[in-house]
Amino acid sequence: MTLPVFIVCVTALALIINIISICSSICFITVREARDISLKAYWEQSAAALPLYDNFIENSVLDENPALNEFRVTNLDYLYQDENIDDLVGISIRADFTVDNPLGVYGKICFTQDIISRGFTGAVQDGTPLSAWEFSQGGTSRTVVVFPKYGIRYHLPACRYVTQEYKGEEYRLEMEAEDAVRKGYTPCLVCGGGQNE
Repeated sequence: MTLPVFIVCVTALALIINIISICSSICFITVREARDISLKAYWEQSAAALPLYDNFIENSVLDENPALNEFRVTNLDYLYQDENIDDLVGISIRADFTVDNPLGVYGKICFTQDIISRGFTGAVQDGTPLSAWEFSQGGTSRTVVVFPKYGIRYHLPACRYVTQEYKGEEYRLEMEAEDAVRKGYTPCLVCGGGQNE
């Protein structure tokens, strides 16, 4: 009595694994294509290329998943705004496929997915850009050490606070002094953070 139940359970598990495998493959390929579209947004600010993207995504998924009966991009929004976030890329897809198993049960699966990413269009700057003269001037850069979990100071790498052995070295970060200042760190009272150099 238990053998038939065991066979049905193993068969059902194999069927579920097959469905999950197909769906995860569709997800992976669609996300890969969404990433490529988001990267191309830096050069292609116009939505004129959207029909090409639709076809390219559909062909990529169908080529790598021959078991699909149908796959289509149901919606592709390009560089739109939603809740104060600009340059979003949204892709909605639908895939239909059937799975069969040794028990003779054929199941039609309908899989839908929505992906939202941000198009790479360059950084938004709140400040004023550098003048040509400021941009051409070289500056000195120095590496400092911060302890983001424990401190508000930045230190020179040779500072006694940095050279001490600590439990939890993973909380120690190196960065440029200018970055540390922008993040609100102040110079160490012992080493001065290299300000006098």
